[in-house]
Amino acid sequence: IPDNDKITVVKKDNPKLILRIDNTENLLLFDKKGRVFLLPVHKIQICDKTSVGQDIRFLLKNCSADIISIFNENIFKQISKSGNKHYLTVLTRNNLIKKMGIEDFLTIPNSGSGFVYSKVAPDDEVVGLALIAHGLDIAVGSRHKVLRFNLREVSEVKRNAFGVTAMKTDDTFTNMSILYPDTSDIVVVTKN
Repeated sequence: IPDNDKITVVKKDNPKLILRIDNTENLLLFDKKGRVFLLPVHKIQICDKTSVGQDIRFLLKNCSADIISIFNENIFKQISKSGNKHYLTVLTRNNLIKKMGIEDFLTIPNSGSGFVYSKVAPDDEVVGLALIAHGLDIAVGSRHKVLRFNLREVSEVKRNAFGVTAMKTDDTFTNMSILYPDTSDIVVVTKN
């Protein structure tokens, strides 16, 4: 939608993520099964704010509706040029975590069929994905436990690796959060 339109709820479907982006830029869409898709913004039709929009599966072949994160491709390029070390960090439901250098994500092909960003077992899926600066703390959470640690403790791996165990537990994981240096409080919200 044009950026001066008010964003509203359409047919009880609330926005999951809102990005301001130019028509000449590209989006990187990451799904739960370890694939990333490059989508040129100009391929998305401009819609009225009351429209339901387009089904993303018509724009990208092999894309599922299980998109967990979206980034402006230029963010990766700007960070790479800045010299500040950042990692794309992935957490899976079955307790695996990995961090990858963002250099692997500067040349995603515009094939529409996707690109494997993380190896994921058939019975697993990505539950957390974030672009994290070197040296920051993160918190990973399961149904009963939360563990806080520095990202330096996670080995850097390539895209074709599964990752390492994040925490000793039999629980499945639900989330990952970045803890910035100026954080004074951590809020934990439980199911009840």
